Amino acid sequence: DTAYFRLNPFGKTFDMVTTAQEAQAFKPREAIFRFALERLRVAPENVLHVSLSQFADIEGVKPLGIKCAWINRGGERLGVFTPAPDYEFPDLRGVKRLFGG
Repeated sequence: DTAYFRLNPFGKTFDMVTTAQEAQAFKPREAIFRFALERLRVAPENVLHVSLSQFADIEGVKPLGIKCAWINRGGERLGVFTPAPDYEFPDLRGVKRLFGG
């Protein structure tokens, strides 16, 4: 997964990237998100994770205290056992508005 990500040109727009392979864990395990927090050197409450997948992402970040914005493009219902995201938007414009854009 790290090799495939390096092939993607948009990856160069980020200061830091963490893959599941680097963390030696796969979503939704919390270990990948703990690994990212350690690399970022920030407290969980100062992070916003933007997710396209309720099952792969929300379930991994919420128990750690990381805020989550779910991009729910298909208007899915939240899973019965999935924690509620802090924000839910139909597209990325909602995240842009969060930051005053």
